[in-house]
Amino acid sequence: GDINGDGFDDLIIGAFGGDASGNAKSYAGESYVIFSRNEFTNSILTANLGNSSANTLNGASGAQILNGADGNDTVVGNGGADILIGGRGNDVLAVSDLTFKRMVGGTGTDTLRLDGSGHHLDLTTIPDNRIVDIEQIDITGSGNNTLTLTHREVLNISSHSNTLVVRRNAGDSLNIGPGWTQQANETVGPDTCEVFTQGAATLKVQVVPSSIVGSFVNHASYSGPGSSIDGGKILAKEGLIGQTLGFNNLINTTHGINGLVFDIANMPGAVTASDFVFQMSPTGAFSEAVNPVESWQTAPAPSSVTVQSGSPSRVWITWPNNAIANRWMRVTVKANANTGLTVPEVYYVGHLQGETTGPSGGRFTVLVGDILQIRSALAQIANASSTLDLDKSGTVLVADILAARSNLASELTQITIPAFGSGGGGGSFIDEAEQFSYSYTSQSAVAATDLPLLTDQSLQGAAYAAAVDSALDDLYSASQRRRGRRF
Repeated sequence: GDINGDGFDDLIIGAFGGDASGNAKSYAGESYVIFSRNEFTNSILTANLGNSSANTLNGASGAQILNGADGNDTVVGNGGADILIGGRGNDVLAVSDLTFKRMVGGTGTDTLRLDGSGHHLDLTTIPDNRIVDIEQIDITGSGNNTLTLTHREVLNISSHSNTLVVRRNAGDSLNIGPGWTQQANETVGPDTCEVFTQGAATLKVQVVPSSIVGSFVNHASYSGPGSSIDGGKILAKEGLIGQTLGFNNLINTTHGINGLVFDIANMPGAVTASDFVFQMSPTGAFSEAVNPVESWQTAPAPSSVTVQSGSPSRVWITWPNNAIANRWMRVTVKANANTGLTVPEVYYVGHLQGETTGPSGGRFTVLVGDILQIRSALAQIANASSTLDLDKSGTVLVADILAARSNLASELTQITIPAFGSGGGGGSFIDEAEQFSYSYTSQSAVAATDLPLLTDQSLQGAAYAAAVDSALDDLYSASQRRRGRRF
């Protein structure tokens, strides 16, 4: 055994009947301890041997022996059949693959750290003498890793403790086998841990905080092919600085905002509508100074909040059609025991029926250009992400043109959402307003008969509306328009 805790096995020799000088009893017997040392220069290089300080030893390519000796050391293998020895102190032994030959923590509280990602450390298939005197295993790495063990491994992995602490983060998997009894949570260092016992074995597993890993617009009334989730729109999230929202944060359907989806990793509870706060802005070209987001009115309660089990948990929220329309919506996901969040997160999405071309001058406006853009795609099959299939029927129809026509000249302020300190959350979004901006003069597909409609002119009055209808009638006969409608 390692008597002095330096990471080397020592030898005890008994001498039966030995009678050392100074021993008053004859033939009392004697014992001798032969301490192993590091004087085999071909086995441990000086660079791979620590001292009484807190050393960091980094291995090179090829099989090596790295020994931290005394102190709280970090010993990092570089792949291959390395032997990592912690020695005395609270040491960290790190590997980036599972080809290491042996790992010996030594005395103290020692940690096996699994770097990298995609690793499955299965202790049930590893001989007990390959990993010795380890009290903590950290599988956080740089991505998702897996650890498999049973109570037997907890009892055998350390010679001086029957307790094993496992640290992990979102995405990591832990298989602990049957027979455990869960106890009250405990705090281990900075982390909260779930505690499991089985006989003399105690397993403490870090509780991974919940996190929202996905947020989406869901067109609940979509009847076309494929998913109803809109992959082209982004729920804007409050971040460290204020951000101006763009066309990628705005939908334009005939149903308003009728569905949202949140993917929450490690969600501990069953969320309900009470775990959210729903607000909505005024309609039209409102003043942000007069109507800051925190003053927005309460939005209608959702008609359903359902949780789809899985990893992550998927939360589906729906509203009746047009309950929230032609305005911005603000959603706060509360930080509580149900969501598992440590701080609230705040998201925004907008709606303006018929808007297909993006903002101009600090506002979104439904213009003739929006109608012409829909018309250019008439009869095309459309998925849920289409900005031209307003009624989400799965096909661009004249009904979509008429829906935009019915909301002609409607406006909505292009808002700037506040920074984190003004309303929870954190993170960022991608503002793609410029990508979706519409240039009237660059649309080569516009017919010559449409050109008078593309000049700057008042959106007021019956004459302008009549000109729009006339342009449509020039290209589509009455029978074509009837055939394209969906009632």
